[in-house]
Amino acid sequence: MEEKQIEQEKIQKKQNIRLKVLIIAAIIMFFGVYFIYTLNKLGVFTKKHSKEIPAVSPTVVFEQPKLHVFDETLYLNEFPDTVRFHNPYLIVVQPETRASRIYNLITKRQEKETMEIPLDYWQGNILYNWHGVTTFYNKKSLSLRCDKGFIKSVSEILCVVPKTKDPLDNKLISIDPQTGKKHDLYSSQNLITAISFINGQLYIGETNITSKNTDIRVGDTTIQTPSPVDVIYQMKGNVYYATFKSSQIKRQAAYYRIDLSGKTVLLQETEKILFYTP
Repeated sequence: MEEKQIEQEKIQKKQNIRLKVLIIAAIIMFFGVYFIYTLNKLGVFTKKHSKEIPAVSPTVVFEQPKLHVFDETLYLNEFPDTVRFHNPYLIVVQPETRASRIYNLITKRQEKETMEIPLDYWQGNILYNWHGVTTFYNKKSLSLRCDKGFIKSVSEILCVVPKTKDPLDNKLISIDPQTGKKHDLYSSQNLITAISFINGQLYIGETNITSKNTDIRVGDTTIQTPSPVDVIYQMKGNVYYATFKSSQIKRQAAYYRIDLSGKTVLLQETEKILFYTP
């Protein structure tokens, strides 16, 4: 009887071990299946296939009031909302919302958002009007107010300021933000409407207040334009200028390519402005 009881205990023990093994195997199988399911949901097994789908829209187009920045659409009012450009940065200025944005066209991402009014941005350095009153370069006050500005280098800021108290009589100066030294660069009887420095060349947009004639000055060359110059920018090796829409004076949006060889401007398109295309 004792031998039979011992044999039954051995058999029961083996059955218990088998049951434990089966339970452990079932637990391992459950977590294995759950792990594979989770990886599949995260797209690990379809990663190669997903690369074929474009991540973003390839262009930046301004169809006022819609500004399409890759996959994002912003709504801009007319002045004082505007768009500025310092390749490869697109600067979207919205003073009333206090949420101006800066996009990097190379990374195709928003690089910065600011509550101030940005005049220009370059490689992490920002030129802005603090509360619309005083112009700052990063955290340093320039002790004046620029109507328009451009960061030519870390030691030279281009700035449009009034000659007198009349804002319609302005001039272009340069400022060393480190020392505060200022130099007059350009002055005329015309109103300066836009400035840019592209490939070592200074571009100035102007409007004659009396005759309403508009032009672009490239170095010492003056090229007449069919519409006001609101922004000057570079795209795919060419230089363009754009005119923003104005409902009050029935001005139509358009952008033009500047042909330096023929000293002319060529209309590209009306009703919209192309700022970037691959």
